[in-house]
Amino acid sequence: MNKDIKQILERIKSNDPTLINIDLSKNRLEHNQVMELAIALQSNNHVESINIFGSRAYEDGAKELAKTKLKKLNIGYNQIGDEGAIAFVTNSTIEELDISSNHISDVGAIGISYNETIRKLNISGNMIQTNGAKCLSRMNLESIECCGNEFPSSTVEPKVVENLTKKQRTK
Repeated sequence: MNKDIKQILERIKSNDPTLINIDLSKNRLEHNQVMELAIALQSNNHVESINIFGSRAYEDGAKELAKTKLKKLNIGYNQIGDEGAIAFVTNSTIEELDISSNHISDVGAIGISYNETIRKLNISGNMIQTNGAKCLSRMNLESIECCGNEFPSSTVEPKVVENLTKKQRTK
């Protein structure tokens, strides 16, 4: 394990109040590193955001990360699949989630659509079709990135714009 990652892991485990945002996207973490990181984050009260884009979280890494108190997570390009996406349904702290390019189909999209705390979602580059898109359009999102799926982005984006318009009128 690289020295920087070991130091970050120790700071997470010690619940360092100065460690709030972590970007490990350029480190291409191995699966065991992601698992160790996710388990350490479950008892951390200060880290709010982590970026592990392009690592090797896989489905079980996503399931462990879904148990954390993170507000923002980029787990794009980690091969989490449908089950990894569905793991975030019960997470009540996540507000921004990037699960782009993760082999997610309608099953994962329908599952993630039940999360009530996500406000910004990047689900681009997956295999989501119209049924999954329709479920995503029911979410109370502020923004969504959904290009590169198997449905026209117009299936989801007008609903997000409609939600934003409603929010602005009530302020």
